[in-house]
Amino acid sequence: MRRDTKRGLKALMVTAALLAPAGVLASSAGAAVNTYSGVLDDSDPTMPVVPLISTPNCTGSTTPVSVHYEVIPFTNAVGGTYTFMEQGSTTADIALYVMEGGFDPNDPLPTCAAASNTNPINLSFDFTEGTDYYVVIIDDTFGQLGGSWGLQVTQPDPPTTTTSTSPTTTAAPTTTTTAPASTSTTAQPAAAQVTQPRFTG
Repeated sequence: MRRDTKRGLKALMVTAALLAPAGVLASSAGAAVNTYSGVLDDSDPTMPVVPLISTPNCTGSTTPVSVHYEVIPFTNAVGGTYTFMEQGSTTADIALYVMEGGFDPNDPLPTCAAASNTNPINLSFDFTEGTDYYVVIIDDTFGQLGGSWGLQVTQPDPPTTTTSTSPTTTAAPTTTTTAPASTSTTAQPAAAQVTQPRFTG
């Protein structure tokens, strides 16, 4: 738990409500940088209990305070290090959970793999290839004051799929008066590129 002189003692908690990505900020070799944003308010679902946080860990403790939450799903994730950084436009006092393999807002502790309630949030965590992850953003206040939030997520690019084409070959003409015989092979179609797991609304 953390203390805020203007807003009082704050709780650390968890959650879900699928959002859409604000857009790609940049991309570099081997990594993609995306921004995600939302607004925590009374229209969001609440969770009755949550794991407490000792950054970067979830603790075994829970508190019966209900908190509003929103979720960013990373299903069938690309393996590698993901970094979550709170954006300066954030007005809500938020905390963040990384749930591995599933997310149950009524019983979040068993899948809580990492968490942060630092100010600002800056958390890195290694995702396992093909595993489902859920990044849960919560209103980290007892008063549930709400507000906007924004995260910059640096994540590995999915591997590109490549195919090779067979070269065209032509047979040598025969010594008769018939037209030279020729054969060719058809280029194989390129396989569809693997798409990056994305935020859905």
